Amino acid sequence: METKIKFEARNSLEQGILKLEKADFMLSHWIAEYGYSNNPDLNLILDWTKDIKHEGHTRERQKESVNWLIDYDIILNFIDIAKEYVRDANEILAETDKILKALPIENINETNKEMNLK
Repeated sequence: METKIKFEARNSLEQGILKLEKADFMLSHWIAEYGYSNNPDLNLILDWTKDIKHEGHTRERQKESVNWLIDYDIILNFIDIAKEYVRDANEILAETDKILKALPIENINETNKEMNLK
């Protein structure tokens, strides 16, 4: 019974960590792709189709604004998926906490040592 509890606790922790790693990856990707220093400019987006450059704005700035507009739904989906991973991880870790609390006190310290927890 105790071995099964240890296995379930270890498995839950690994699943929680995996969900958090996925969320971190997705958020890092989102920041790398869409973390522009300036907010998108609607005028630059409209002028992109006319190949007009505004004084003080580069073609790159126009491109960033267009990319942001085109990929807006993708950005929101990334955020929603990352939030799901975080929520799932929190639920998994809460369940793990319940499993560990079900162990007698003396067994918790032993389990923590085996799982390299402090």
